[in-house]
Amino acid sequence: MGWALGEAYGEKHALLDLTITQVNWPEFGIVLPPACLKVTQEFVLGVRSANFEINKTLLIYKAYPDDRTYNDHSDCMKAGGLDEAAAIVLRRMQD
Repeated sequence: MGWALGEAYGEKHALLDLTITQVNWPEFGIVLPPACLKVTQEFVLGVRSANFEINKTLLIYKAYPDDRTYNDHSDCMKAGGLDEAAAIVLRRMQD
């Protein structure tokens, strides 16, 4: 799951994907680190996908800005500290 972070870098948008390592499959050459990727306004609005090649692996992200179905999962919404964790990651990436 990727998160689109509105204006994480001033006027620019970023997509933060800390879970991408779940798809790592070293036997097939797929090794991906957690990523913070600059995305366009068109991506944030859900108009255009965002494509990135990392370690010879093509990643394609699609934003669904009007989809709020994640709010239906009360167990996930109970997890505290997500905003704080995202802020810590952003601070470390800026250093």
